[in-house]
Amino acid sequence: MIINSRTEIVELMKHFELPLIAVEVGVAEGRLSKELLNWGIERLYLVDIWESVPFIVGMGSQAQSIHDENYNGMIENIKRHEDKVIILKGFSYKMADKIPDSSVGLVYIDGDHTYQGARADIDSYYSKLVPGGIMAFHDAKNPSYGIMNALHDFT
Repeated sequence: MIINSRTEIVELMKHFELPLIAVEVGVAEGRLSKELLNWGIERLYLVDIWESVPFIVGMGSQAQSIHDENYNGMIENIKRHEDKVIILKGFSYKMADKIPDSSVGLVYIDGDHTYQGARADIDSYYSKLVPGGIMAFHDAKNPSYGIMNALHDFT
């Protein structure tokens, strides 16, 4: 099965008979979270720091008020499905320990886009996938980010 958009990712999971359990690393306001739940994800781990951290490049270093708005937006976006959601607030590599190994069908990474951040997320979440599970990335092909290099080095 070939997909052309992330809108088809849950259908891909169904096609390969993967558990409809997902981890979203880097949630912000939860727009993708809402979509994943509407597409049929049965359990969704939401991992984000939702906190201003000056040494994080990009979104992470923005004002705390933006993170608070994002967190509140996420709560609103998942409200209809809150019984299916586990919110893990903190550094993504630390939150991975709260998810059982070999338990999820999808890990979607949209966190720290630096090489070190992406590599830490890959290393931390790969073991969470069931055999044949899907690890997907946002912004991987953007050459100004380190995601593709981290992925190449991992593989």
